[in-house]
Amino acid sequence: MTRTKALVAVLTLWLASVLLYGWYDISRTMASLATNPLPDLYANDLDLQVLAFVLTKGLASVLVLGVALVVVASVRRQPDRSVRSNLTSAGQD
Repeated sequence: MTRTKALVAVLTLWLASVLLYGWYDISRTMASLATNPLPDLYANDLDLQVLAFVLTKGLASVLVLGVALVVVASVRRQPDRSVRSNLTSAGQD
């Protein structure tokens, strides 16, 4: 797998996981607020819950994404051992 494909795969996996967890977290919070609403009406609004998710868990996940991209970008590809052994054996003849 090329480095570019690995970076795109990590980015896609991150985006999918943030969207799925965001949907789960916000729907769970809204269900809780539906049964036990807060006295502050703005807190019961979906827009505020999305904003709260983005500012807390969304930004934290960007840090995790950054670390994952640095790790993937810094991993060096290992040379193919069969090519190395062929070159070594050819030089010894």
